[in-house]
Amino acid sequence: MHDVEEEYTSKFELLPNPFSASSPLWDLEYADDTVLFSPNPVTLQRLLHILQHHAARIGLQLNLEKCEHLQLNTEQDIYFRDTEQGQCQCSTCFPGSPVPHGPPVPSRFCYC
Repeated sequence: MHDVEEEYTSKFELLPNPFSASSPLWDLEYADDTVLFSPNPVTLQRLLHILQHHAARIGLQLNLEKCEHLQLNTEQDIYFRDTEQGQCQCSTCFPGSPVPHGPPVPSRFCYC
């Protein structure tokens, strides 16, 4: 996750801070589970794509069937990367790019 943080801040400068700017909480890990937090769908998709890239670099991959997007205050879908190899070139990570996204992350609305 350190590498994910480093790449995100080098490309997009600030880490997401959905709860507090003084202590940006954007991820939680427990055993083999990971939760990504984001104040908006674009940031979440960028974090997911960077996470997929760094996991693939060390021979890991997400179990796409177990991933879920809990939508709070948005109806915008999140998409996996189209490939695990190389840097992501999709239009979310690079606005104006013609590269498509991968499959959608299964989602459900959370009414809190």
